Amino acid sequence: ALDRVYPWGALWCLLPAEDWPHMQELRQRYVAARKMIGLLPVGTRPGDDTPRLSFFWSLPRSDFERWQADGMAPWLDELHALWPQASARFAHLREAGQLARAVYRDAAMTRWHHGRMVLAGDAAHAMSPQLGQGVNMALLDAVTLRDALRRHGAGAE
Repeated sequence: ALDRVYPWGALWCLLPAEDWPHMQELRQRYVAARKMIGLLPVGTRPGDDTPRLSFFWSLPRSDFERWQADGMAPWLDELHALWPQASARFAHLREAGQLARAVYRDAAMTRWHHGRMVLAGDAAHAMSPQLGQGVNMALLDAVTLRDALRRHGAGAE
């Protein structure tokens, strides 16, 4: 039913975890939905025992070129101001080439069910993976399905 490029993307990279105290949880900072930043512990890479954090900065796709043209300094100042507790991680960010540009698709199935099978979350309506929104949508879908089954019954076997 829907398949288009999502207007938001992200800058993304892996950073050394070093003394990051939150190695068992995703940590995020928001300024409404306009600015989203996150650090997620992801373990080590093959042949490299350095624990890493997946870092992302949400950014409209249309701003990628402006971000690069502005240079790293103003962006790093903004990162440090928004999340001073994570500033030591950002010291590893020195040049734009360290960051991948992630672009996503916004997609939704025409039909989300067949018999007793129901698609939920990204299987039914894919969206940006930033900030765990696919998981959030899957949980909302599960609650909606539960409520519908309670209200209308489970249907025929």
